[in-house]
Amino acid sequence: MKTIILISKSFLLIFVSMFMFACLSGVEAQDQSMQMQPYPTIMQSSAVNNYDTAQYSQYYSMSTTGSVSSVHIVPPQKYDLSGNYPATVYISSQQQAIPYSQYMTYATYPSNSLWIQGSTSWTQYASVPQGANLALLAISSTGGNGYLYEIGPTDQVAINANYFYPGYSQIRFYAETIGQYILLFTIDNQASNAIVINVVPYYGPTYSQSFGYQQPTSSQSTNYGQPSYPSQGA
Repeated sequence: MKTIILISKSFLLIFVSMFMFACLSGVEAQDQSMQMQPYPTIMQSSAVNNYDTAQYSQYYSMSTTGSVSSVHIVPPQKYDLSGNYPATVYISSQQQAIPYSQYMTYATYPSNSLWIQGSTSWTQYASVPQGANLALLAISSTGGNGYLYEIGPTDQVAINANYFYPGYSQIRFYAETIGQYILLFTIDNQASNAIVINVVPYYGPTYSQSFGYQQPTSSQSTNYGQPSYPSQGA
């Protein structure tokens, strides 16, 4: 069930920050440099080159045959990672590159996390051309009924009730409209981190690398409501 409401981005930032603070307040950081960053840091985006999508090519595929669904968001589907873990994850407002094995030693909190899935790494930000298809990976230790939030470019927020599987759920995302998207999910009042997808005009073929979706078993569709971010390191 989908609900679309009008709400300010600043209000939702406060809302998510309260969740993150509640999750982190009782946890003593083992390493300050690796501490998970609350949601507001993801919005520091003015320095990014919005049209530089090449460095994010591993996170999306372009379809010219119509073989990839153009549904904006496909609800979560159970996903088997099968040991295909990323080598690197990119986190924080600076898109800091951290080896996945090192990240996992500090990833106790929050228990819910959301990533843009690439062929060799996961990221919390990507700049992609209009018409790109992406795979989002929702990770939850418990799974359960929850809500996927998406903020659009006009401050419109779409809230969709979904079931998230314990472990890994893949959410397919089609970049249908130019602009910025912020997405996050909650289960039992536990918010994930947010991800940002910056959609820019498509000026013709660009190299891209298909990372292989697990095709969903249903054609459920969800129409949602569009955000900018610092560049990932080389």
